[in-house]
Amino acid sequence: MQKPRILAIEKGGSLVQKKLKGKDYLEPVNGRSVFARIRGVSSIARLEVETFRAIDSTDMQTSDRIKIARAIYKHANDFDGFVVAQGTDSAVETACALTFMIQKLGKPVVILSAQKSIFEYRTDATNKALAAIEVATQDFGEVVIMNGTEVLRGPRAVKLDDYGDDVFRSFRVPPVGKIGVTIEPQGHRIRRFEGDPLLFTDFDTNVQPIYLVSGATTSAFSWAVDNKEIHGIVIVGFGPGNIPQMIPLYYDGIKRARDMGKPVVIVGQALKGANARSTYEVGYKPIKLGAISGADMTIQLAVQKLMYALGLAKKSGPHEQNTTDIIQFVRRIMNTNYAQELNTDLCLK
Repeated sequence: MQKPRILAIEKGGSLVQKKLKGKDYLEPVNGRSVFARIRGVSSIARLEVETFRAIDSTDMQTSDRIKIARAIYKHANDFDGFVVAQGTDSAVETACALTFMIQKLGKPVVILSAQKSIFEYRTDATNKALAAIEVATQDFGEVVIMNGTEVLRGPRAVKLDDYGDDVFRSFRVPPVGKIGVTIEPQGHRIRRFEGDPLLFTDFDTNVQPIYLVSGATTSAFSWAVDNKEIHGIVIVGFGPGNIPQMIPLYYDGIKRARDMGKPVVIVGQALKGANARSTYEVGYKPIKLGAISGADMTIQLAVQKLMYALGLAKKSGPHEQNTTDIIQFVRRIMNTNYAQELNTDLCLK
């Protein structure tokens, strides 16, 4: 029996960086695939590699994720799974974006990141790469992120550690796989399925996140509401998504944005517990004024999903002049569960 075919897409990150002669810092190295340095790959899968220009993950943009999504879509029927190698700093954003850029794939897309370069002593890259390839051969049908000892649902993850082996955490959903002597898929994962892949890359990147800090100026929110170049806003409110009512600017801004057809999505700052279930006026009233509940989504997920929703609204949504319909269209998309990325029971309407 032939081993599964896996496509690895190399985009960069610490995995492929090296301190070159005369330099005091690491930088991306282009050329020979880093997977060629890893022994034992052939015992797991028939691996093929597609290399893009290597960059630090801090430099990752939506355009880079579009190239990755198109490569996966192009080869959707040719491979049994996919590994995307990039850095940890923006791996969560990539996982969130790919969740919406390529839907109904029915196969694993594994985001692989490492803390140390594969060229360094005691690198974590080798074991993580081997585990990622193995995960890509198994019974997963979703975008996942690799940790040292866990497989996490990609759009549910956050980066929490710059030095440990388990870089990412998923506080509201347990790991969908455990990595030990063997890799053990968990029962609540999305399993493989016969998909009919859909590609959508027309994300509207004109989204402004606003992180509330008690006592700080509120001018950034007013600027985002009134700026015609900003098409949507994500507010990270206090607690489960509370907005201070003693600052009328926020409430007036939410109403003004609603009347302009500019969606305002509210998520909470806490990483644990349920979001958007505030029993207080400061959480309830903004939604009634027209803001959209982000339920228990992370800020990274909410931003990527809003970019998807706004892009979809331009392509197939209501007429631009009907501001009420635009808000409702985006609300429906934000409240839709595409890949078990949110708890719809927490969506306030």
